[in-house]
Amino acid sequence: MGNLIITNTPTATAYGSLTGYIKTTYATLVEKFGEPIRYEWADTDGKVRVEWIITVVTEFDSSVIAIYDWKSSQPIDEITEWNVGGNIIAARDVAEFIDAEFSRKGSF
Repeated sequence: MGNLIITNTPTATAYGSLTGYIKTTYATLVEKFGEPIRYEWADTDGKVRVEWIITVVTEFDSSVIAIYDWKSSQPIDEITEWNVGGNIIAARDVAEFIDAEFSRKGSF
């Protein structure tokens, strides 16, 4: 598949659309990808509170995807389904890969 590079800088945000979901916990995401970018509700119109920015690098190119909560009113540490977005179709493949790894191993 390639390498996953966690950039976690707002300027690297995917600015794409929903491509899939990951079923896992906040604690597992933090363990695997580090602390997320945190937003104030007002800064995102109440849509996103935390986000991980991940660059997928292959031998041919690189793409940016984001893992984030979307319009969830649950406490962050109780969310178990996370949105994955990106500006490319490959982001869906990455979402499925990560979700399968979480499901298979219980963690990534």
